Amino acid sequence: MVKFVKIKAFTLLELMVSIFITVTIVASFYKLYEASLKTERSAAIRVSVNLLGEQILNTLADSMKMIGLNSQKGDLDASYADIDSTTSVVKGIFRQNGLLGTYGAKMTLNYVSPYGSPITKISGGASATSSDKFPACKNFNLFNSAAFHTDVNKLYFHTQYGVVPANVAVEAGADKLVVTVNSFSDDAPSITGKYCKSIFPVGTLVTGEDFFYTLDYLPGKDTNHLYLAYKPASGGDLKYLLKFDYNKDTPSSYSMPRFSMQFLRERVDGEGNITRTWVTNVPFANMKEVIAVRFGFIILSKKERVYRGEDSPSEDLPEYCIFDEKDHETECYKLPSLNYTASVFRRVVYLANFKMLVDSENVQ
Repeated sequence: MVKFVKIKAFTLLELMVSIFITVTIVASFYKLYEASLKTERSAAIRVSVNLLGEQILNTLADSMKMIGLNSQKGDLDASYADIDSTTSVVKGIFRQNGLLGTYGAKMTLNYVSPYGSPITKISGGASATSSDKFPACKNFNLFNSAAFHTDVNKLYFHTQYGVVPANVAVEAGADKLVVTVNSFSDDAPSITGKYCKSIFPVGTLVTGEDFFYTLDYLPGKDTNHLYLAYKPASGGDLKYLLKFDYNKDTPSSYSMPRFSMQFLRERVDGEGNITRTWVTNVPFANMKEVIAVRFGFIILSKKERVYRGEDSPSEDLPEYCIFDEKDHETECYKLPSLNYTASVFRRVVYLANFKMLVDSENVQ
């Protein structure tokens, strides 16, 4: 006698349906995983571009904020344009005639700033060696600063009578700095007969020497560079505070296809009305009218964020402008491909120290 046992199993149709459903679910999760990877890559590229742009913005702005901080009225002399001259705080912006490649003209800005020098205040009353009157004031106590060192040999004292340059010797202590004045500069204002503590009260601002800064932007179709170099006013080697390079023939993840800089000129007409205008070029004779500077640039990441196959038509690609959309030649840039990431960075720096330096000429 043959016994038949019933066994539960899947039919071929059920197996095919289950395989189809499994493949569909796996494919869906893979697509979700792939999409998340692309999103993460795009976000990482965007973050890296923003970090680089902010770093460049801060480096340029910090040095410009101090233009005119420890300079004197003679530094506004418009007849000097030499970068080695200490008699002009801002030398103006220059644009080379003609175009370099297809990316606009070369730009250069020269200016004087104490950025990078020690900055502190007087913490104790000034004293004199032989009398209590200027220029016999010799000894000062300053608040400590990590930027000070024993090689500092020149300081500027910002007093109510003007900026007083002095050749000094610095002795660093645990909680204070002891400064001995070897001699005051011949450029010091005429304040003889005044008492030391009235000329240099507690809290008087003290800064280190000036630096000559040179900002260069060199554009081109296949290369672009942004340099910020400086050297001490007392002499020394040229050093780079910022050096951004892009060359298509060398490995580089970022390029800077556009850079723009403008000055804000403030003028008063015969009726006392004030007009302010952003301009690209400022003659040396009009540098005293400058109250602010703004700069901006576009950073393009050369890393492909998402593969999209064929590029969109040129007219459909997004365009990025720094300040003025009407000036497409120097202000705007069209994204070459949707696979790349571009960002616009801009900053306005009000030259408060420079403005007060201008106003000081009218103070008797």
